[in-house]
Amino acid sequence: MNKRSVFINLSIRKKLLSVMMIASCFAMLVTGSVFTLYQTFYFNSQLAQHLSSIAEVIANNSKAALAFMDPADGLDTLKSLETIDSMTAATLYDEQGAVLASWKRDNALALPGTAPEWQGTRERDGHILVVWKVVEKGQILGTLLMSSSTSEKAIFLKKSLFVIVLLFLITAMITFVLAQYLQAIISRPVNSLADVMTRISETQDYSLRSKQLSDDELGQLSGFFNEMLDRVEDRDNQLQENRGLLQAIIDNAGSVIYLKDLDGHYLLVNRRYREVVAIHGEEILGRTDYDLFSHEQAEKFVALDARTLAQGELIEEEEVAPHAEGDHIYLSAKFPLRDANGEIYAICGISTDITERKQAENELRQLRNYLDNVIDSMPSALIGLDAEGKITRWNHEAERLSGLSSKEATGCLLNSVLPQFSVQLEKVHQAIKQRQVQDSARVSYAEDGRNVFKEVTVYPLVANGIEGAVLRVDDVTERVQIEEMMIQTEKMMSVGGLAAGMAHEINNPLGIMIQAVQNIERRVSQEIPANVRVAEECGTTVAVIKCYLEKRMVLTMIEDIREAGARAAKIVANMLQFSRRSESATQYANIPELIDKTIELAANDYDLKKKFDFRHIDIKREYASDLPEIKLVVTEFEQVILNLLKNSAQAMAEQKDIDRKPQISIRVEKDMDSVHISLQDNGPGMEKNVCKRVFEPFFTTKPVGSGTGLGLSVSYMIITNNHKGSMEVESVVGEGTVFRISLPLV
Repeated sequence: MNKRSVFINLSIRKKLLSVMMIASCFAMLVTGSVFTLYQTFYFNSQLAQHLSSIAEVIANNSKAALAFMDPADGLDTLKSLETIDSMTAATLYDEQGAVLASWKRDNALALPGTAPEWQGTRERDGHILVVWKVVEKGQILGTLLMSSSTSEKAIFLKKSLFVIVLLFLITAMITFVLAQYLQAIISRPVNSLADVMTRISETQDYSLRSKQLSDDELGQLSGFFNEMLDRVEDRDNQLQENRGLLQAIIDNAGSVIYLKDLDGHYLLVNRRYREVVAIHGEEILGRTDYDLFSHEQAEKFVALDARTLAQGELIEEEEVAPHAEGDHIYLSAKFPLRDANGEIYAICGISTDITERKQAENELRQLRNYLDNVIDSMPSALIGLDAEGKITRWNHEAERLSGLSSKEATGCLLNSVLPQFSVQLEKVHQAIKQRQVQDSARVSYAEDGRNVFKEVTVYPLVANGIEGAVLRVDDVTERVQIEEMMIQTEKMMSVGGLAAGMAHEINNPLGIMIQAVQNIERRVSQEIPANVRVAEECGTTVAVIKCYLEKRMVLTMIEDIREAGARAAKIVANMLQFSRRSESATQYANIPELIDKTIELAANDYDLKKKFDFRHIDIKREYASDLPEIKLVVTEFEQVILNLLKNSAQAMAEQKDIDRKPQISIRVEKDMDSVHISLQDNGPGMEKNVCKRVFEPFFTTKPVGSGTGLGLSVSYMIITNNHKGSMEVESVVGEGTVFRISLPLV
């Protein structure tokens, strides 16, 4: 152990005493040294001045001896130095530097035989040499060299050193006494603080406080230490509360929780651990697996701990453990705990009884399989989509529809797998955004050389953080065919009524007209001999008769009859075209022209039982001037208008108010995105309960045999389903009924 370590390990009292003594002694040593140097310098200065005075006196007394070159007189003058104890030798040199007279004591320093060149005082070999020039009236007569012993200087230095040592000892004693007293004042707060810290370290009692003995830095240190203890006590209390809370939390956890250090000693366990391990009263903390389990089990646990430390990450394993109620399955997870520097300092383990979860998973798996079977057994194609339009679910019917398996289709975009349904993606976004089911849309496309019809309904899936939709695709080809058959049936019923009217109104007159025209033309022809003969018998000619007919415009009338026949032929042609089966081909058409054409067809409908005739009905038309052509199925639209006209005509034929002339008002107008058609009559009107059911299939207020009840329901289906429009009715009893139709422009 070096001196520095020894000093560092001293108590603060001894350190303070040592520091004060060392500082004091060092100060006294410096002061004594300076004082000694000063005394030495002062003594040398005084000695040189004293010797110079003596040399001056001897030199003055030696002038006569030098002037007369008298060695005896010079020696007598030098011997006068014997009275001075410090003087050891003297030599008087003449003007040429030769020795004139010389004196010395025993063992004195030998002086040189010639006069030195220098002048002044010098110290050599323990003697002080003084060279003085003997001058008389400005002329150098000779040189005086004296040698003085330094014994006086040594005696002076010894006396000075004695005084300094004595003062040093006295001062050291006084300093020691004062240091003993002063260090106690300084070290007392520190010792008090150290004592409190020692007691806190031993007892862990952070309620202890250090007494503040002064207001200086040490007193402030005690105050700061007490404040620190306040914070430490608060944190210790909080730590104890948190530790208790942590213990309470893990004790109430259903899982087994424990904490080990790197040597395998248990640092923390919860109540569930004690219950599972069946250790209650015995202390577990500080023990290892070898102390608690069999050697085989302990080896398994230790190996798992080693693997956790080696991998440095979470490790999970399932294990089966015996239980009173049967074997239970545990999910054991171990992971390392790291400090702020990323170093592993402990291992945390959590074992959870997942027996019920495993059972629930099995039940959930069975339920999922059952639901999958239900979904796959559905006759509809069910397609799950996420918010981006990617496929998430795909049942067997969807596989049959696309030819792709669920694995192949999952994750693909709908428009890449089933491009015929890509237009439904917009409804998918609307369903997710509005969280409402989007109405069914009918999609038609060619498949295996025939037209098929699919009905697509979009259901939103917006719950539990899942955003998406389900497309239900139903094959409605047969239903569409049945609907078309219903339309055709209703159309044929209408055609039957038209045929009866035409047979009565057109066919018979047309036959008579055609036959009459043919006979008239034959009767006025000059190419027929019988005509010529009869004309001659009557006293005229065929030419005269023809001239008469022309002048009397009979031939013009015949031409009118021919035109009427052409119109009748046109009516028959329109009826034949209307009676043909519709292929649901849409085309752009002008609404007013279609309505006028339908009115022309209806004007030829005559019901022998009801006795209604469109010729007796006042038809008012109000068509907007800026109506565009819209895309629709012409024959279906004509059928709707014809059904409405017939219903209005039949209703007005049944009213009892014969004073009011039957009238039908037809109005066509448009707004930003639709064309609106209203057909209003002044018939008897309908009750509210009848209005609610008027579009229901097979609902009719007519007697048995007078109607099927399909006319308005088929019309409603044509407008709403086939043309994506709307149809509604309003009626007031005694005032009339109005049907309103809205068709989208696009």
